[in-house]
Amino acid sequence: MNKNSAGKVLNSVKDVVSNVKSFWLLSKNTAGFSAGQRTVYFIFNAFLVICAAFALCVSSLAVAYGPAYSDRVFDGYFENPLILLLNFLPVLGLFVVLYALIGRGWICYLAESIIVLGLTFANFFLLKFRDDVLMFSDILYFREALQISSEGYKYELTDEMIGGILACLFFVVVLALFQRFVPSFSSRLYAVTLVLTVSFMLTDVYLGKDVYDKKTDNYDVVIRWAPTQKYVAKGFVYPFVHSIAEVLDVKPEGYNEKRSKELLSEYKDGKIDKDKRVNVIGVMLEAYCDLENIGIEGIDKSVYELYRMLKDENLSGTLVTNIFAAGTIDSERAFLTGYPDIEDYRRNVNSHVRFFSSQGYTVDGSHPSENWFYNRQNSNGYLGFSQYRFAENYFLEKYGDMMRADSIVFDDFYENYVSHVDTETNPYFGFHVTYQGHAPYETTGKYWGTDENPLYHGADVSSETDCILNNYFGTIKDTGWRLWQFVEKIKQREEPCVLIVFGDHKPWLGDGNSVYEELGINIDVSTKEGFLNYYGTEYVIVANDAAKELLDKDFVGEGPMTSPCFLMNVLFDSLGYEGSAYMQYTDTVMKEIPVLNEVGIIDKNGDFYLTEEMPEKLSEIYSDFKGAAYYTGTNFNAE
Repeated sequence: MNKNSAGKVLNSVKDVVSNVKSFWLLSKNTAGFSAGQRTVYFIFNAFLVICAAFALCVSSLAVAYGPAYSDRVFDGYFENPLILLLNFLPVLGLFVVLYALIGRGWICYLAESIIVLGLTFANFFLLKFRDDVLMFSDILYFREALQISSEGYKYELTDEMIGGILACLFFVVVLALFQRFVPSFSSRLYAVTLVLTVSFMLTDVYLGKDVYDKKTDNYDVVIRWAPTQKYVAKGFVYPFVHSIAEVLDVKPEGYNEKRSKELLSEYKDGKIDKDKRVNVIGVMLEAYCDLENIGIEGIDKSVYELYRMLKDENLSGTLVTNIFAAGTIDSERAFLTGYPDIEDYRRNVNSHVRFFSSQGYTVDGSHPSENWFYNRQNSNGYLGFSQYRFAENYFLEKYGDMMRADSIVFDDFYENYVSHVDTETNPYFGFHVTYQGHAPYETTGKYWGTDENPLYHGADVSSETDCILNNYFGTIKDTGWRLWQFVEKIKQREEPCVLIVFGDHKPWLGDGNSVYEELGINIDVSTKEGFLNYYGTEYVIVANDAAKELLDKDFVGEGPMTSPCFLMNVLFDSLGYEGSAYMQYTDTVMKEIPVLNEVGIIDKNGDFYLTEEMPEKLSEIYSDFKGAAYYTGTNFNAE
């Protein structure tokens, strides 16, 4: 083709484009249009917007259920039209708001696609790596998310992700070519007002429990009682918006402030006899628990040998948490406050930490990780800690890259305890959180346990499962040894000291719980066995001879099965201490319902009930407890 021919073709293309753009449906406004043309024009533009928003919604749904759940979950999104509608409306509403702000449809759609697909993909990888979902509160912990995302996980785009990206790019082009309406200022103001009005009208629909719990069923292949699976069953956009309720100051269902005050008014804060005060050290272990308890066979004896000796020689029991494979902060703050529902505290709050302080204790603690993780640097102060050591203000400078190793931190816990008792006369309460043992565990090689000396030698399993188990058991074995050494040092001290140690949650064992599935472990939380397998860890309470003599207690035997919000009650009972008025009230709750979380409860007779199926009497106790905890947590007593 010569230069003249090429020029003619180019001019022809320009003429076609010019003629297309001059077509009235592609105008930027409706000036000079007849009433009929104006109606068709707006219907055409609205149709393009709705189609684009629907494509984005479907692209999100195609990824929303993660890699471990059946495609039947996706089919269920369309079989229940309400699920589809509740996922679609926020996508459409966000587009309208962005359109009103920017005025160019394709730019708005591109920006919205990045937001919606970005969050959906983040949710997918959370499901893949941690069997967890993305909540609105996680946005407040963006740095934590970046930290976790850099910890050795492998990210690969799936076909569904690529298809979603291509679909959105297609509609970006379509909107750029054919959706050319530029709204006036009054139209933009009207659009934003309309979206805000509709959003306000739908607040209860999106944030309330009635629709979420009862009207958006999609449970053919997932378990409605498992929070993660319940979330997955409803798509992504809708449950993500629903999770906003968790960061709002939402009162418990049926909350009655007068009732809560009456329940608590029957009790007065106790006092610890000055002559009976012992030093108390709490240590929460990362992902630590005895997996033989759930039926995993073939674990080398050396892995839990020292830990089981500690349990047998001291007071120990089962701890049933509210979390699985992640969410450390839930067990941590439940233990420190006694509340069944914890939050990111941004104001002073009543806590067990403050009770210790009111009894003349120095309260202290540490965690060899970043201070912004779960906003501990601020929240711990509101809980009552006068000082807390983190990577930034202590561990990194003192220990460098080894700061998270249990070989370092247990010695550090001890040194700081000794420093206090050797220089101060007031008793000590310390609470420390470890990091070693944090997932993920290498899936393609063994840095703990070798083929010659495996720490797992059970049934034939896949290479990936074999690596995960050996690496997990290796870190657990090392932690057990460091813990044993720490306990021996405490036992040799002349001053009275009591130590309470517990695991925060079950470990991550493969993407989509692959190891649990391969080994046939029941983690169906709608059954008692699965509930305990999924949420169960252990606690151990150790007293040195000086504490046993002072308190006239032996600290030996099987303690009650309980939950983190009652664990301090168990400790105080073993010490013979009378706690705060709130703790005394929760003693009565624990007698009836010693185990509870959001999914289920186990009553004093050992009977298991899902929270939605509790007998009336237990339901009343459960509801009263939630109300009393909310009242105590939101009405700070500075005295």
